[in-house]
Amino acid sequence: MRVRDSLAFGAAQVEDRLSRDDAFRRLAALAAAEDPALDQSAVKGALLAREAQGGTIVADGLAIPHAILPKATKFQVLPLLVKSGIEWDGPHSPITLVICIIGPSTQPWNHVQLLARLARILRDPASAARLRGSIDSASLEAALREEDQRHD
Repeated sequence: MRVRDSLAFGAAQVEDRLSRDDAFRRLAALAAAEDPALDQSAVKGALLAREAQGGTIVADGLAIPHAILPKATKFQVLPLLVKSGIEWDGPHSPITLVICIIGPSTQPWNHVQLLARLARILRDPASAARLRGSIDSASLEAALREEDQRHD
């Protein structure tokens, strides 16, 4: 499963500063806006519940929070770059690049494939540096699409 197929146009966000709670709130709002079947508070709750099961940090400064929800009608990839970093539970804090995955609970295998693909992209130092170097939402979205294609 390719990242670019689940990356909504305009979903990428670049912020100077956010708390972890604000980041989860922002990601949940984006997911609910993109999929009307979803409730923002349910998305945020699912992300926090998954985080409580085990951290979603994949490398220094990089996290992939993710959740599957029964009401989700499609997969969503929601990138968030926070230039000052987010204090996160774990040894690799602060987190500067968050790429959230929301997906339907009826397709857990696609969720795992998408998670693995994102982890592979983010563990490539050149890819991670390119994404972190984005200056605005449009360049973050373009960089993620290009890095996904490069990892085909």
